[in-house]
Amino acid sequence: MKNLSNKAILIGLSSIFFFAIISYFLLDQSLSKIIGANYENSLIWLSVTQLGDTIISYFILGLIMVGFFLGRYVFKMKIKPALVLMIIYSYLTSTVIIQLMKRWVPRYRPILLDEGFYGFTFNSNFIENTDSFPSLHTGVIASVLFPILFQYRKASIYILAIITSVALSRVMLNLHYISDVLFSIFLVGSINYILYSFIKKDL
Repeated sequence: MKNLSNKAILIGLSSIFFFAIISYFLLDQSLSKIIGANYENSLIWLSVTQLGDTIISYFILGLIMVGFFLGRYVFKMKIKPALVLMIIYSYLTSTVIIQLMKRWVPRYRPILLDEGFYGFTFNSNFIENTDSFPSLHTGVIASVLFPILFQYRKASIYILAIITSVALSRVMLNLHYISDVLFSIFLVGSINYILYSFIKKDL
């Protein structure tokens, strides 16, 4: 980020990772029980969470591509191809890693907490409900928006608000623990930090 030092970015990512660990041991179970006891299919959260849906992400990526070509070649705006490439790299890298982690590091979803199942497991009997970690929806929306955040600092409030809203929706719908969504943000943020360090000279 042009107005944010590398040290500040690393501190922010480290803090998110730290809070994810703290949440795993101290907050996840108690908060999930509260949400589960008052669970409702809130139309607002169900709508917000769709922003992180894989199919919707294709649409968002399509809009970004169309916006790039229109902005650069029709309206002659100074939009560099490197930004679009960073978004594509971010999306592909993040989603692949998250999908692999879901398979290789299975974790019980919150809906199984009342049955006494919590934490990580390698019991294939619950394969449909052991893909809680990390949150794909959170990772998807973050992977698309983080590259824009790294380039356009002034949009940070709006971008972080969208990412936070999707992450919060996954928790409020009792589909993920806080640590799941925090780790996704940490993971995608770290991936983008590395990508940005290689591509920033072209931005």
